[in-house]
Amino acid sequence: MGRIRTDPSGPGVYARIYPDFKRCTGCRICEIVCSMHKFGTINPEYSRIRVIPFKGVDIPVLCRICADPKPCIEACPASDPGDRTNSILYVDEESGAVIVDADKCVELECDRECSTACPAKAVFFHPQEKYPLICDLCGGDPECVKECPEGCLEFIAGPADYLPPENYAYPPEKIAEFLMKSIFYYKGREERP
Repeated sequence: MGRIRTDPSGPGVYARIYPDFKRCTGCRICEIVCSMHKFGTINPEYSRIRVIPFKGVDIPVLCRICADPKPCIEACPASDPGDRTNSILYVDEESGAVIVDADKCVELECDRECSTACPAKAVFFHPQEKYPLICDLCGGDPECVKECPEGCLEFIAGPADYLPPENYAYPPEKIAEFLMKSIFYYKGREERP
């Protein structure tokens, strides 16, 4: 199972889920648990975490909770970081997670700027309603972390200075490339002698 570390002391508690990319086996239980918890269905298309397969590695992709200003919120034409009441995307004050007001988003019919702006490619879309699906940390008790059989996911919550500085807000292709090189010493064909 995944790990949960918390230190609720101090001002400004923030949280993140950190994947240990080397431990992911691609079982996709995180996707199943997320879709069941959020929508009551076993369907990865409803999940806010996705496991992307690459040759030799599987990469769990979910919101990395970027530092402020958050690119997805900045890109959304109907979101204002300072106006939580009228914004489609806003930051949860307790966890720091990006929250989606699905009802407002469905009405907007935009060009999915939030997805394009995400450096981790972690903004997915509801298959029918077409609003963004962004990991909201399950309100501070993430189901995917609790059910990950390989302990690949770690939930860390605490004051901002308690969190590891690494963000890992890289696209999954970059992470896969790094893993291939670090685990298998793999080089692309163009780099081979």
